[in-house]
Amino acid sequence: MKEKTNISSHVIDAIKEVTKDFLIVLFVITVPLFIYLKIGISIDKFAFKHYKVDGLYIKLDKKFILKAKKIHIPKTKAKPSFGSVEKTFNNIKEVLDFFEYIELNDVEFENNNLTILYSDHVFYLSSKEYELSSIIHKNKDIIDANITNLHINRSNIDIYGSLSYNTKYDILNTHGNFSFLDSNGTFTMVKDKKDLSLSLGSGNFTQLDKLLQAWKIPHFINVWLVDKIKAKSYKLDYFNIYASIDKNGALKANFKTINAKAVLKNVDIHFKDGVNSLNAKEVDIIYKDNNLSFDIYKPLYKGRDLNGSKVVISNLIGKNSAVLNIDLYINSPIDKEVANILKAYHLKLPVYTKSMQKFHIYIKKPLYPKSHIEVIVDSNLSKGKFYIGQVPLEINSGHIKFQNKKLKLSNIKLKNNIYNIKTNGDIDITQKKVNLKNYIYNLNIKDKNKNKFISIHNKKIPIKIDYKSYIGISLPTLDINLKKTKKQTVITIPKISKLLPYLKNLPLNIYDGQLKIYTKNFIKYRFEGVLKWKDCFFYQKHNACFIDIPCNGSIDNKNFQLYAFDKKLYINSAKSIIKLNNINIDLDKFFNANLKKVAKEHTKTYIYGNNSNIKYKNYLLVTDSYDITIYPDGHIKAIGSLDNDIIKFDKNGKNISIKAYRVTDKMLHPLINFDGLKQGRYTIKIEGNPDKELNGEILVEGGVLKDFKAYSNTLAFINSIPALATFSNPGFSSKGYIIKEGMITYRKTKDKIYLDSIYIKGSSANIAGKGIIDLKNRTLNISLAIQVAKDFGKVISKIPIVGYILMGDDQSITLGLKIKGSLDKPKVKTSVAKDILSLPLDMLKRTFGQ
Repeated sequence: MKEKTNISSHVIDAIKEVTKDFLIVLFVITVPLFIYLKIGISIDKFAFKHYKVDGLYIKLDKKFILKAKKIHIPKTKAKPSFGSVEKTFNNIKEVLDFFEYIELNDVEFENNNLTILYSDHVFYLSSKEYELSSIIHKNKDIIDANITNLHINRSNIDIYGSLSYNTKYDILNTHGNFSFLDSNGTFTMVKDKKDLSLSLGSGNFTQLDKLLQAWKIPHFINVWLVDKIKAKSYKLDYFNIYASIDKNGALKANFKTINAKAVLKNVDIHFKDGVNSLNAKEVDIIYKDNNLSFDIYKPLYKGRDLNGSKVVISNLIGKNSAVLNIDLYINSPIDKEVANILKAYHLKLPVYTKSMQKFHIYIKKPLYPKSHIEVIVDSNLSKGKFYIGQVPLEINSGHIKFQNKKLKLSNIKLKNNIYNIKTNGDIDITQKKVNLKNYIYNLNIKDKNKNKFISIHNKKIPIKIDYKSYIGISLPTLDINLKKTKKQTVITIPKISKLLPYLKNLPLNIYDGQLKIYTKNFIKYRFEGVLKWKDCFFYQKHNACFIDIPCNGSIDNKNFQLYAFDKKLYINSAKSIIKLNNINIDLDKFFNANLKKVAKEHTKTYIYGNNSNIKYKNYLLVTDSYDITIYPDGHIKAIGSLDNDIIKFDKNGKNISIKAYRVTDKMLHPLINFDGLKQGRYTIKIEGNPDKELNGEILVEGGVLKDFKAYSNTLAFINSIPALATFSNPGFSSKGYIIKEGMITYRKTKDKIYLDSIYIKGSSANIAGKGIIDLKNRTLNISLAIQVAKDFGKVISKIPIVGYILMGDDQSITLGLKIKGSLDKPKVKTSVAKDILSLPLDMLKRTFGQ
């Protein structure tokens, strides 16, 4: 508003200059010559000290008439002041009382040439600096002047109006109009003794820059009014100031009393280089209480609503330095455009939103070199998307405030169908550190099949972020660390067990371990580490189970791949393939350990083994290689081979089926958990529900029966009795019992094996029997009948005990034995004849008689 003060000072200076020049001329000439004026005097040249007058004429006719062609007046030391206004107007009163006509041409005074004319109340004065024409009247103590025009050459200002001065009470009233370039305005000035007030106003104008060039104003105000704020039209609504005249006659303006308002239309405001301009339909510039404020109406920044925004330059005049205060109220996403505003002030917020938000940016900048900039960003967030870095979050409400280079987050409520979280914390922009205190009401992350794999409820989980040289994120509660560089992001999980309470439906049933995860784009991931699995479904020979599993692999939105044990285990979820090499698998534990979930929904899973065995409950399928197919409904089919032997496994529902065709004892022994049958070929068929009852059948082709406790004890029993020793010759010996063919049928429950029938045909003896093996108590109770061919009937006369021997019609001999006791130490004794008769000998005969 300083320029408005300059307008008034120009008017006042002009009046002072006119008054001063006029009075000096009148007083230095008229007073010494007053005596001669009565008779009229004409003097061609007149000189007095430093005063020179050419063509002087003076006459008194009722009133004085004064003329002069040229006057030279030396420079005076006295300076005009407002303290002499009263004296000046009193002198003017005297002039009006005594002079009728004045004509002074070419008055040289202080390097200026004046022309002064007065006639019939018309007063005219011109000089290099100004030109004045007015009509003056005096009525007793009142002097009235009608200023028809006062033109100030230096500023090209025209002023016209009226003036009234009361010489008795020293009260001056003046008001009128002024014009400058394309601007027109009004003014009012009142002087009451030592007090003075000035009021200005104008119509619309456009050439503010040229107007301000006419007066000297502070540079920073000129920058804002001309360079930073550009309008199509300007208007001064009002400008008011009060002043006083001190004892020395100097005018002292009281700048605290300035009250002014200017209205700008169709405005562009340039806050900072590098930032787009703000557009507004109207800006009101108001000066009050030493503050210059810019009230902005309907402001827009690149189409964004900034209604309510304001700019204030405080402490404009005085000892304190002026301070620029910018208040921006923005209804906009916190996006790139908002970031550009803050970036211009060397600030960068690590958060942004895509949804519309109402927030306040306050910028405080002292207007002196190397001053400190204070920036405050304040926003009550509404529902929408909120980003911290590249992490998107759905926000319901909350408050953020940036001040002193710290961003404070208060009661940020994040909620969608995945999470319900309340967050508080702060972000230190200088240290580039983030501390967040999160209370998780609910967090449920699901896979594409809508199965939960992360679930957290009512848990405090703080987060620490450091983004100084790289982005580092730490979750102390879960012991998880993330490090993001330009090349990649590394997630370190040193203790998986801390995370496990919140992990659901894992494809791998792990209980601990450590893991490192790498990604370049958060779409594709690779990992490495050691997983500790609860279930032992992968093992080496001798049942050495793999619990600690060193592994690596990759994950993306289409596939999960895992390599373990130096690539001996491979899992590919996209192809639903698991490959095993030199590693065995427990199919039952595998199936129940949820590892099958690596397969796609409604897709078969394939397991391929090489030099790998298959275990299912108590059954071991020894193979060189196998193929297993797991169907989506849980149906399992497997086929394996060992050398040239083939074995098939099928599980459908709760029932299983195992079939092996003419296999060697190498495959047989682990399958039936019995190695007493050696060499030969064996066909096995097992069917049923393992949890209830299985039915088994074994067909034997050749081979030897030996090397198990029951056989060894039976052989020892036979040899201990001379009457029975003859049975060792036809096939029972330490080398084993030689088998031609045989068949065994049985039923197996959870704790017992029921040997429904045992039929074995040897080279010179046949065996029939049945019995029970108690697996829980590790006991057995088996009855056997050993039938020797008729060629041995001739020895019957040598046998002293015949109670346990039967002679057949075909001269064959049948011996009954009972094997009973523990599996480790079974006892053998002979059976009485009636027990032998209970065995199915006819079936034995029918079976092996062919």
